[in-house]
Amino acid sequence: SSQNFVRALKATPDAGEPSKIQVAKEAWDTPSFHIPNKGETIVDWALTRLLKDRANEPTSNPILDLRYWELLADVLYPRSTSQTIGESTRMHKTWLLPLLNRTPIAPIVISLFNLSTSFDLNERSHIYSISCRSISLLWPLAVQKITPDSLLDCFGALLGPLAVFDALGAPSADDGFQKIGSMVTLSLKTALSNSSNKKKLHQIFVQNHLESWLRCMVKSPCDGDGMLQPPLLSDIYAVGVELLFSLDTLRQLSDANASASLFSSFKSIITTLPNISLPILPHLLASFAQNVRKHRSAIFGPGDASLLDARTSSVKFFAALEESLRNLGDNKQQTQVWKARGEILTVVEKENLFVVGSEEAEALLKEDIDLAIHALGDAWEESRKPLTDLSIKVLYIITRIDYELIDDYIPRILPNLLTIPTPVQPPESSSTWRTMYTSTAASPILMSSHLEKLSRSVHAFFTPGQLLSTTRDVLSALQKIWEGFLDAYKIDLSHSGVGARKKRRKSAPKEEVASTSLNVDSWAIRFAHAARVVSSVISALPVHLVTDEGQEEIRHTVRSAMEGFVSEAIQTSLEQVGRAEEDRARADGDEWAAQVVGTTALRLRYAVEAAGDFGDIAFEKAEEGMVAVVSNENALPEYRIEIFRTLFKRSAYPAFTHRQTVINAALTYLERYFASPALLSPATWTGRSSQLGFEDHGHATAAVGLLRLLTPFAVVLECFHSADFWEKSNIRAALLTVLQMKTFSLDAIDVPHVLARSNSRRSRRVSVTTTQIQDAAGAYRFLLYSPSEYLSRSSRNDLLKRAISLDIAVGVSPSLHQDANNVSLVVSLRAFLLKTFSFMGSAEHQLTLEYVLHMIETTPSAIFDSDSITLNLIDLHLITIIRDAEKGTDNALIQTVKRLIGLPFDFGSQTAIPRLSGLRLMSMLTGGTTVSVLSQALLATLMKLYEHIAGIVHPLVENVVNSGDISGSCDVLECWCQCIAFGRWI
Repeated sequence: SSQNFVRALKATPDAGEPSKIQVAKEAWDTPSFHIPNKGETIVDWALTRLLKDRANEPTSNPILDLRYWELLADVLYPRSTSQTIGESTRMHKTWLLPLLNRTPIAPIVISLFNLSTSFDLNERSHIYSISCRSISLLWPLAVQKITPDSLLDCFGALLGPLAVFDALGAPSADDGFQKIGSMVTLSLKTALSNSSNKKKLHQIFVQNHLESWLRCMVKSPCDGDGMLQPPLLSDIYAVGVELLFSLDTLRQLSDANASASLFSSFKSIITTLPNISLPILPHLLASFAQNVRKHRSAIFGPGDASLLDARTSSVKFFAALEESLRNLGDNKQQTQVWKARGEILTVVEKENLFVVGSEEAEALLKEDIDLAIHALGDAWEESRKPLTDLSIKVLYIITRIDYELIDDYIPRILPNLLTIPTPVQPPESSSTWRTMYTSTAASPILMSSHLEKLSRSVHAFFTPGQLLSTTRDVLSALQKIWEGFLDAYKIDLSHSGVGARKKRRKSAPKEEVASTSLNVDSWAIRFAHAARVVSSVISALPVHLVTDEGQEEIRHTVRSAMEGFVSEAIQTSLEQVGRAEEDRARADGDEWAAQVVGTTALRLRYAVEAAGDFGDIAFEKAEEGMVAVVSNENALPEYRIEIFRTLFKRSAYPAFTHRQTVINAALTYLERYFASPALLSPATWTGRSSQLGFEDHGHATAAVGLLRLLTPFAVVLECFHSADFWEKSNIRAALLTVLQMKTFSLDAIDVPHVLARSNSRRSRRVSVTTTQIQDAAGAYRFLLYSPSEYLSRSSRNDLLKRAISLDIAVGVSPSLHQDANNVSLVVSLRAFLLKTFSFMGSAEHQLTLEYVLHMIETTPSAIFDSDSITLNLIDLHLITIIRDAEKGTDNALIQTVKRLIGLPFDFGSQTAIPRLSGLRLMSMLTGGTTVSVLSQALLATLMKLYEHIAGIVHPLVENVVNSGDISGSCDVLECWCQCIAFGRWI
């Protein structure tokens, strides 16, 4: 009977008897064994054992015994292949539902999840594949009676295997664990949507399961779209988000105290478990923002204001996350912290959480900028490269969020970016080092214009207390580089069989010799570039600011360096060239580095002497060697021209006895190399001596530079740079008289008449002769070398008026404009005007409007720096016109804007000046002018300018975006940035 059968299953087995599961299995597999409701009886007994014995040891725990799960599957699934699972379920449903009401299945599933963590991956996969068959049939019938609390416990148990192990491995869609996990997850998701007490579930989840959920998420891979894979993990994440950020939970946001407590759990777990929490924070912020925006009307009420409230709440969560990140001070976690910060900021950008005017969000982002700049302070350390990259990424993201936030920090950011080391492979040959020397010497940092600005800043901003320490620091830094060169140089000599050494191997490995030689070249390049910076600093020191005692101490420091390691560098180079003369085979070899160092030392010494603040420097020891080198054909042209310059200066001293030798050597050099037939094009002096190599072009270019040292022009130029010369009132008065006489004829030019004839297209001849133009050209070129403060006001005004008249006259007359000499004249005129107006601080004169319109239509010139001179002069006039417009006189500015609209605006070389003039006008207005002070007529004209330029540039920007290639598009992008800024301003 069924009663006896049940009694037999429940009885304790005797020794030697089969186990109860075997009895049940045999009873089911024996068709001849008939009892009423046999299947129900076996399922009832099996589920009861699974429920009651789930706490047993693993060895006797039925949940881990596959026979129980196999028996359940055999009973529940149809034996006949013609019967479907659905038909079988319906057949068993009459007795399964009451049975599942008596025997809850949720505790069995919870125990299965918990116990499976003790198995390895294969065992765990096997038990889930077997148990899944029974659970997938029982769960849908039982889930209706499972409470949300129990479902949450099941969900928490599901997280266990995922959090502790990589339980999924590379699971397939048929994996049993995924099927069971999906049923539990979807059931909880459905229960949450119908639950009326989500706050309680939220609290239970945060207290008991949040850590496991985070561990589960942090182990989960993502696809290219950021979606968690496989789909089960996406469902688990969605349920977790619903538990954390349900509508009932988010209602707390309307209460400041309650909202603070909502974020406290996250702040706590970030502090205690940063490794598992940091990677998931960006996802949480995105989900929070999306849920708040989704339920904003229910939380904050209907209306447009709810969108702002939703964004404000998201910013508060962002602030809580940022606060937690800043509290993580462990250096080992900084890389993770910065990675999380960058991803969080990406979410802020993507979800549009920042709005201009949001003080809290702006303060948070500015704090991030400060932190990033602080992190970049150690960017020069190779070990901090990952942190450096992440901090730069943070600055980049904030720049995308709102450029204006980072604009004020750029002066602090750029110096730090310059210190970031760039991995560079050492050159493989000496020729590569020498090519690097030429290219690095042409760097913007070492350009004359930049070094001149450095000198002006040193002279203007250094305080008396900084002078001595700065002098010592820069000279000490240069001396350390020299010592590094000297050590490598001595090793190089020992490998070459020259110089003192204690134990020299007769045959050094070729690799070691090559490596050392390269090292010598690198030290020479470092010394050359560092000395240029040191020269700009030392020669510009405002020594007069300190006391006599302080001045003497500074002079002593500089003289000690010049007579010490700098003189040693010169002497070392001279000795090396002497040795190379004895061994012609080394003519283009090891002495290159020594000559570069010697050239640099001579240039530095010359600059220090020319500064005039450091007294006489002993130099007699090197004179003999230098006289010998000027005739040495194996010396670098760069080296020889520097020696010539030094010896020419020494020839002014009575004790110098080698004048004739030096002059003969200079003339011989010019005779041999000046206008060399080997040159493909005429040589010109660029001022960059680093470009003077051993080849013929290097010698020829050096000859041009040498010729400049020998001509009377160089002597006169030295006078013009002397304050003593201009202090002589008689000479100054005589010169001004000559200048007035040379330019007096220009008063006959009637500019309004000339412009009127130009506009009417009638004859454009100007009443000025070629001789008068040549006289004026000489006068204004001379004025480029005269200090503006020595010109009287009346003389200055006359010369300004005549220069403007001549510029306009040459520009409107085709015959004069096409003359190449007159193109150079216009550049000289504008250079004089720029210099004088800059000295005056304003470009205000009677022809301000006419002249600026004339300059805007200037065709770009091939003469060096001419376009920048024209544009800077236009800037001064635009500033004057804008100031007048702010005071109410805006006709000039309106006419200028209308003329800019009428001129072509494209990116060809022939329209560069009109285009750049328009952009500079827009930049000036956005940078320092308030819209409210301008008239409506002017604003309407400016709006037309904006629409004109934006209409041209916008299609070009779209083409760049669509192509994805920004190479060669810098001008277009810069123009578009200016359009955006101007559009906001206006």
